Amino acid sequence: MAKPMVILISAIMIFLVLSSCNNNGLTPLIDSRDYVWTLDTLVNTLLITSIWGSSPVDVWAVSPVMNNQLYGLWHYDGNKWIPWLKYHPQVWGVYGEALFGFSSNDVWIGGQSISDSGAGLCHWDGTKWGRYFNYNPEPDSFGVVSVHQIWGRRPDDVYAIGRMLYRPKLARNGTSRGSLLHYDGSTWKEVLRTDPGYQYHFYELSGTQKNVYLTEYRENTENRDSSLATLYELSGNHLVKIYSSTLGNGLLSTAVIDDKLYLCVGMANAKIYLYSGGKFIQQFSVNDQNFEGGLWGRNERDIFLHMDNGIAHFNGSDIKYLYKFSGMVSGAALFEREVFFSVYDYASNRDMILHGKPRQ
Repeated sequence: MAKPMVILISAIMIFLVLSSCNNNGLTPLIDSRDYVWTLDTLVNTLLITSIWGSSPVDVWAVSPVMNNQLYGLWHYDGNKWIPWLKYHPQVWGVYGEALFGFSSNDVWIGGQSISDSGAGLCHWDGTKWGRYFNYNPEPDSFGVVSVHQIWGRRPDDVYAIGRMLYRPKLARNGTSRGSLLHYDGSTWKEVLRTDPGYQYHFYELSGTQKNVYLTEYRENTENRDSSLATLYELSGNHLVKIYSSTLGNGLLSTAVIDDKLYLCVGMANAKIYLYSGGKFIQQFSVNDQNFEGGLWGRNERDIFLHMDNGIAHFNGSDIKYLYKFSGMVSGAALFEREVFFSVYDYASNRDMILHGKPRQ
């Protein structure tokens, strides 16, 4: 069976005003856009799917490579990107899709196992990467199991979401299920699964210091516009629905910024909401057909937007492009002053890292 992969990412520079927006009375953040940009090409890799770092001199990027000519893991030491590891089943263990960590000696990678049909999780202890956990609750039922996002509050409170694909002969009530795993500092365990269905799975995981949020997608094969995206809050081992939307009204995407949940509804003509006191309060809108729905930010006046032709920025007042390119963005690592974006450039068919530093 073909291995599932996540595809994304890309880059070239220009500043211009993108669109008008409702700013909810925020005061613009001064000089929040004056970056010096560099673009690093990662050779011999395949579609970076996740990026994470403990600091601007300790950043990891992962790719679900499938042959021994490609690199599945890269590391940035503050000077250059170094290919860390080529595909090697005995050493690596997973087709990496997800990255998350807490420090320079506590990092997780999740993906699909190389050696079997289960999901795999690997851990970095500051010295070496090691295979830590393999997950397939029903090997006779599920032909492919993967982990595609990881998030946690503390090293002893980590979550991962994944997808389980039924073997063809067993897909009577649907082709897939979503799963949620939890790590308590010593053991990974399954928390829950979604109901079986066609393309039923979790596609986003995020959280604050108080709550965990998951977004689920349920595809309607007869009418795709009526496919449903639902945002849940985790309560114990149960999911509580807090928002839902059909695909015709716009796919949902979330971001936790300054320990607050933001919800984006739609892409072109998107609305961005803050979840507070059990209500969704609109903060601003993005009226541009190039908006892809992705958000990353450090506070309410410093939010980066994923466009299909670059990176844009909301400063509490308006939206401007920071960097333009022809490609896609798969993720971001934001620090107090520096920013990193993993990019796939359509023109060169290369993976790249876009790195911004404040102008001195």
